[in-house]
Amino acid sequence: MPRSSFRCPADLRRPQTRRCSQRSASGRHRRQANSAAQSHPREPSGSRCLDIGAHALLLPMVDGPEQATVAVAATRYPPEGTRGVGSALARASGWGQDTEHLSTANNRTFVIAQIESPQAVASIDDIAAVDGLDAIFIGLSGLAATMGHLGEPTHVDVLAAFRYVAQRAHRAGKPVGTLAGSEQLAKIARVAGCQFIAVGTDVGLLTRGARSS
Repeated sequence: MPRSSFRCPADLRRPQTRRCSQRSASGRHRRQANSAAQSHPREPSGSRCLDIGAHALLLPMVDGPEQATVAVAATRYPPEGTRGVGSALARASGWGQDTEHLSTANNRTFVIAQIESPQAVASIDDIAAVDGLDAIFIGLSGLAATMGHLGEPTHVDVLAAFRYVAQRAHRAGKPVGTLAGSEQLAKIARVAGCQFIAVGTDVGLLTRGARSS
């Protein structure tokens, strides 16, 4: 991951950093666990989100073990990784007040790889084996699209790939999760063994609330 000679608590001109900042600030306490979705596994926004205070990163579009390895390294301080050391200017360390930040941050970071392509499905054993990767998240909508079934997350081929990824991840000892856009998908995910299932989105809740008002 590219390093910068100057680091600030947040570059709010960047949309992905602004989203991370809003999520972390809502906790009001730097030790509260926060999560953020990185815009791409090879972009430096993950490091910015960690500096702002996120403890968990969801990395979309991880297609192979090389991407996963690079992304995990970007979340760890040297010598375990390549994360830039600018903790004195970061909310994550209480702007330098947390004297244990550098020694504990690597162990407190939770990294999730999002599987959403046929390439990722074919490489799931190697992806799940990456050291430092904590969990697998199956993006059903993205997977359906890349498999040629846009808007059909319940297509038989998509669900077969979903179950396969969940099975292989479990075999590797990695927790599995997904986003279920319907009660049917939530039940399918539970039967497949998903340990964490998102059942809605903030935008969806606001939209439904607006329609019902």
